[in-house]
Amino acid sequence: MVRIYERRKVTLPFEIFRVHEERKFNKAILDGIQFDLLFVRDRESSPIPEKKGRKLGIATITARVTDSRLAFDYPACYFVDHPKIEAVLSFTHTFVGQVFDGETIEARGVVEEIDGKLYLIVGTLRETGNEYIVSITLLNKFNLEDEFKRWKAKAFKCSSDSSSINLKSESDPKYGGITFGR
Repeated sequence: MVRIYERRKVTLPFEIFRVHEERKFNKAILDGIQFDLLFVRDRESSPIPEKKGRKLGIATITARVTDSRLAFDYPACYFVDHPKIEAVLSFTHTFVGQVFDGETIEARGVVEEIDGKLYLIVGTLRETGNEYIVSITLLNKFNLEDEFKRWKAKAFKCSSDSSSINLKSESDPKYGGITFGR
């Protein structure tokens, strides 16, 4: 697991990465080659938007996952109970199968508007960088919430509220309540 963590250049603390990875069962080894198994659906049957959206900015959200049945698809899709964001989509294997129905998700990525709906896209680059998906529910179960808070404070110390920007007015009903950062 350390090799995967290092190869993917995950910025989350290793222990947080480990507890998420240990509950996934989508990895295999064939002739000494390790790989992840993911579902790929045809466009007609997939509820996941395929086209590229209009980028609005970087945001962090916390929400309850209402539907994770596409968590092992490519891209992974987590439908959430959030006032503005329809779903969190992940284009990196690191965050596939990360959160399940009923759990609280915290995710940071790029908000895109696709067909009039807002999606949080995680994995916009090959390496995770400052984007992430974690299960707050899982962190609480393993008493890792303080470690996560310390990591965020250190990782985003230059991303304080004063450096956040609102791309749309808070009074705009379509985008209100989402604070976009740099």
